[in-house]
Amino acid sequence: MTGPAPRLRALAPALVVLSLLFAGCSAGAPADQGSTSASAVPAADATCAPGAEPVGPSSRDLQRALDAATPGDVLQLADTTYVGAFTITRSGTADDPIVLCGTGASVLDGGGIDRASAALRLAGAEHWVLTGFSVADAPTGIVLDEASHNELRELEVSDTGGQGIRLRSASSQNLIVDSVVRDTGVVDRDLGEGIAIGSTESTWCRYSRCEPDASDGNVIVGTTVDHTAGEAISAEEGTSSGVVRDNRLARGDGTSTDAVVDLKGNGWTFAHNEVGDAAGPGVQVHSVLPEWGLGNSVVGNTFGGSAEELVIDVVGTTARAATEVGCDNAMTWGPPARANTTCS
Repeated sequence: MTGPAPRLRALAPALVVLSLLFAGCSAGAPADQGSTSASAVPAADATCAPGAEPVGPSSRDLQRALDAATPGDVLQLADTTYVGAFTITRSGTADDPIVLCGTGASVLDGGGIDRASAALRLAGAEHWVLTGFSVADAPTGIVLDEASHNELRELEVSDTGGQGIRLRSASSQNLIVDSVVRDTGVVDRDLGEGIAIGSTESTWCRYSRCEPDASDGNVIVGTTVDHTAGEAISAEEGTSSGVVRDNRLARGDGTSTDAVVDLKGNGWTFAHNEVGDAAGPGVQVHSVLPEWGLGNSVVGNTFGGSAEELVIDVVGTTARAATEVGCDNAMTWGPPARANTTCS
């Protein structure tokens, strides 16, 4: 594949969700516009329902079902634990996504946090809806590689050696909604982010052909991320135009990261989130390269912590000049949130 451009075509229902979110929280818009909440995100059209195709109880059954999936299929996981590293390479379409759904008793178990592969990897796969099941006990829970226009709904991802969910290699226009990510970085605390988007500049030659990892337009909404060894959410340099909205975000004890959330890309909107107490800022905007860390918006959030703490930290003169910090950011107990730049 040659990057994200060919993927920017009509998508229903995911682009409907994206348009609703961006309409209310584009960078530079007043904070009171379009107060979209998680409840306003429309439910996926296809879910576990009568007529869904049951997946057998073995790990081989699951991989075979993934390999044979065609647009419009609904694959219903059994109430069992599937152990292994599973890969999705087939794609649905905008009109006929492929659904993989389960219940609270449906678990994808990576087989150990010290293994080499993610429990579930989407490799170039598009138009999937993953919903209703759990992923655990893996080095990374879910990885998207060159995988766009997918929805991750009502999932629980936990107990990972490194990251919980990773979107990389130009994985764009994906939606993570109403999910839970927790207890990440059990083995590698430095890679213990709950949700990581993109790749750092030092790894662009590995993941994005030595160009910025344009994992753009991804949306995280209505999701709880906590007890992470790294940042709850990290958006790397090279990413653009994402939305982090209406989430509950916190880290675990003993973390060495600078902030609960780190925004290093361009044009990200961080709005109406609840950010837990942090030893350090709740959200940090970084310009690690001159052309990145710009045009981001931090509006309408609430933060735990004390009055003395700097909870919104915009690092670098260039980033401060190009970052919108709303005066409506506040502490959970009432006063305005403290920032190192003038609010507007």
